[in-house]
Amino acid sequence: MKLRMTALAAAIAFSGAAMASNNDSTVDQTGFNNDADVSQMGYGNDSSVTSDGWGNDATVVQMGMMNDSTIEQEGLGNSADTYQNGYDNSATHLQTGWKNDSKSVQKGVSNVAMIDQDGIGLSSDVYQNGYGNQADVEQTGTGNSSEVTQEGGKSFYGFNFGGQNEATVIQSGYKNDSSITQKGDYNTATTTQSGKFNDATVVQKGRSNNSDISQSGYNDLADVYQNGKYNDSSVTQSGWNNEAGVVQEGWSNVSDVTQSGINDLADVYQSGLGHSSTVAQSALGGWGYFGSFAANTANVTQLGYNNTSSVSQQGGGNSATVFQH
Repeated sequence: MKLRMTALAAAIAFSGAAMASNNDSTVDQTGFNNDADVSQMGYGNDSSVTSDGWGNDATVVQMGMMNDSTIEQEGLGNSADTYQNGYDNSATHLQTGWKNDSKSVQKGVSNVAMIDQDGIGLSSDVYQNGYGNQADVEQTGTGNSSEVTQEGGKSFYGFNFGGQNEATVIQSGYKNDSSITQKGDYNTATTTQSGKFNDATVVQKGRSNNSDISQSGYNDLADVYQNGKYNDSSVTQSGWNNEAGVVQEGWSNVSDVTQSGINDLADVYQSGLGHSSTVAQSALGGWGYFGSFAANTANVTQLGYNNTSSVSQQGGGNSATVFQH
């Protein structure tokens, strides 16, 4: 996705439109071969671009009312793109390092995005469409990647309904990947990655669901899908090659998965109301640690109402299947 718009293209696109006089743009460049393109349409837009380094690139396109975009770049070969269409949107990019890439697309009402990158080869994509969504991405390290998609909330005749999803991504390791998709209202997702080659995916549909993923191990995988209301999921991974999958459909279900071993697998499926599931998988200390390379496997299925399940596995080669209805 490239948002670059030359002065000629902007003039053609905006020709015939009534341009307000309250736009404000400040570009401050220090160094060599830095590039900035700013296009503003409407009134009350405020854009500030500061580049210090070599070969940094910034593009800002603002259409609508009272948009605010701040891009600050320090380093080599960084790229930041902001597209805003609507009113009261705010996007901030702060980039330090080499070859970092950040894109923010905001459509709708009162969206807020904050991206802070300090490292090498970091990538962030934020797409917001709806009312009152908020995204916060903090990246350090090397080669980490983050994608946030937020859709939800409507505005009718001045009255705003729903939306207000919140997504937070914190990455500080090497080659971690995070994806958060929120389609609904009042959902909250937090992903924290500090290991290597970890992968986290969150999809939230419905209302007031909460997901928390923490990965500090190596090559761990976590997938969370929530569709309903008031569901809560927590996944904590600190081992190697572990996989956790959580599906929550219904109301007020709670799932807690903790993995600190090697090659462990946990699958939790909850459909209904008021379920609680806990899965804890870990390796044995001492000589038993080598036996932990054999995978522990836990499968939990909860249907109906108010079921409770607890699975604890230590070592390797253990298998547990729980079915509750």
